[in-house]
Amino acid sequence: MKISLLTPESGNVKEWGPEFEKRGYQVLINDATEDCDFIVCASISQVRRLEHFHKKYPHIPMINYNWDFYQWVFRKSCGFEWELYGEYLKKSLEVWVPSDAVSKRTNEFYPGIKDKCVTIKTYGLFFDTEDIKNDGYIYNPIRDAYQLDPNYGMIDKVCSELDIPLFDRKSYGAYGSGLPLDEYRKKIAHCSFIVCELNEMSTGGLSLLEAYRLGKPILISDSSYEGAYDYFGDRAYYFKDGDYEDFKRKVNDLWKNTPELDKEECKKYVDGNFSVDVMMDYMSSRLEHLRGNDE
Repeated sequence: MKISLLTPESGNVKEWGPEFEKRGYQVLINDATEDCDFIVCASISQVRRLEHFHKKYPHIPMINYNWDFYQWVFRKSCGFEWELYGEYLKKSLEVWVPSDAVSKRTNEFYPGIKDKCVTIKTYGLFFDTEDIKNDGYIYNPIRDAYQLDPNYGMIDKVCSELDIPLFDRKSYGAYGSGLPLDEYRKKIAHCSFIVCELNEMSTGGLSLLEAYRLGKPILISDSSYEGAYDYFGDRAYYFKDGDYEDFKRKVNDLWKNTPELDKEECKKYVDGNFSVDVMMDYMSSRLEHLRGNDE
């Protein structure tokens, strides 16, 4: 099978090309020819490139992986061409999403898309370390890019009121980019637990998976737009979305009575469900199904 893969040069998607090739696919990166079986667009950032190749080869079926489709992102544009992207989501053979939450929100803005959505959970770039301990602080992985979310900033206020130490990644420059990788990993490995306060997020943030893999408890919103539910289910702790007092109680409870998780079991769960092989095998199976090669 030959696929055109339209992808940015950063993030997890940069590994898709080599992974598809390992599975026997011929892959053209950010290019296409008329004999491609599919055009797979890995990000909204590539929508203009997708438009170019679709106009050139309109017979090639398209698949879009729709990552971070939030109400506030759509309303504020955030530099992306949502109207154009919506046209190509509607024209797609399938729309792959990282969680059911993204499928739900996408369908709200583009009715009828939900029937095309297939949830394919993403993988994380995990790490191993023997240096795992509780240094007495909460880790907040949320970047300043999410400040339009209605729950943004709740953890800062709660920790201030309860006098609980908080490590806040957004303090390290735009998007937390000023935090070196080794320091980032150390902060995860040494935290008491990790919190995603947001009302809406596609996965809850892959830092949650990294932390849980090391045995760190997770606290997230019970919002139906919080995609972390698909990744953790009853393994996470939840607060009532938008309820500040409930959030405060849950943070305080976890702080005073931080549970001890089975690290080996946590690692086994994450590695068994969210490895690059799991994700790429699922995408490959979808391509084979769409081409009619599945048994």
